[in-house]
Amino acid sequence: GIDPVNCIAVEDSVRGVISAKAASMWCIAVPEPINRDDRRFAVADTILDSLELMTPQWLKDFFNRLLT
Repeated sequence: GIDPVNCIAVEDSVRGVISAKAASMWCIAVPEPINRDDRRFAVADTILDSLELMTPQWLKDFFNRLLT
């Protein structure tokens, strides 16, 4: 029951990223290293090399960027 524009998807596949963006969600892509250079991930709002980079401070900064 939440509006997709108020959601963030975390995806590891190109299809997942495309689906999230088609649904008007914010998207964080975390592709496997072998797929990291796939240019189709560029449609995501940001790309991370690892979920370990998604710290509380990183999320706070990411949310602040979305709101400005």
